[in-house]
Amino acid sequence: MTSQQKDLVRTLFSQEAARWTDWAYDPDESFDVYPTGKARLAIIRKELARMKPGRALRLIDAGCGSGDISLALEGDGHEVYGLDFAPNMIDICRQRFAQTYSDRGKADERFRVADVEDFTLPGRFDGGFAVGLLEYLERDQPFLAAMGKHMAPGGLLMVECRNRLFNAVSGNRFTVGEADAGELQGLTVELADVARFSPRPESDIPALMAEASARMASTQPFAADATQPSDPGIQFPSGVTRRMFTPAEMERIAAEAGFSLRHVIYYHLHILPTRFEKPFPRYYNALSMAAQPLGETPAGAYLGTCFLSVLEKLPD
Repeated sequence: MTSQQKDLVRTLFSQEAARWTDWAYDPDESFDVYPTGKARLAIIRKELARMKPGRALRLIDAGCGSGDISLALEGDGHEVYGLDFAPNMIDICRQRFAQTYSDRGKADERFRVADVEDFTLPGRFDGGFAVGLLEYLERDQPFLAAMGKHMAPGGLLMVECRNRLFNAVSGNRFTVGEADAGELQGLTVELADVARFSPRPESDIPALMAEASARMASTQPFAADATQPSDPGIQFPSGVTRRMFTPAEMERIAAEAGFSLRHVIYYHLHILPTRFEKPFPRYYNALSMAAQPLGETPAGAYLGTCFLSVLEKLPD
């Protein structure tokens, strides 16, 4: 199926393929923008160790982009197959895989240009992940069904979502939009029920705050740096729709597709109000990374703009 949304997203990520790694992973740790890719990779690694400890897994990376997460997990001993509908992204994946892992198979078999809503890969998989994907899809079920048919019962699927609950507390245009749509009260009610979605309880928050405070102290040099970054990051065309979700909504969507939601991990935490991100982004983004352990607690629902849904495939 083709649509204007798909065409816009395919064009966007094909155009940005060459600079995606530098923008999303911040290899120089400049914190000019929030290092989204680096945060995602750290969470996925931790969840694989938590849910499937000590195992080498066969995994699907749906919407693999330039392959940074796939290649990192390949280096951890997993076998990863990447899918993306942006040909330029897949070209980069294949080149990098061939250069680093030439003894592990053919690059054009491990990384494929494909629609994540309709694809076929050989064999059964232990799990998979999709980051920076669900928000662009117009429907959830075709993608989840395609992933589910490749996974054995008990398989682990990690799906990133933009956190709509954050709109209730961010105090920005998203909050105004929810209020205008009459949705703000419903989001506030959902915030009262977020504890059941987190792997760590509220009682862990004080200790994690103390640890985060110690890490935040090392971000002080950024406070004196008023230089504005020259690269504002990926700019999204006005016609691209980016959907948001709540954990309760993902629980319902997952159940319809034959998955159980185990828990969620929030990230891109906003320790300060969002209005302060633009005037001093480096300090702001460094604080966000320092506070990341709070994303495993219910506090993350109030602080994080994104969350990773950890889903388990139910028996057929």
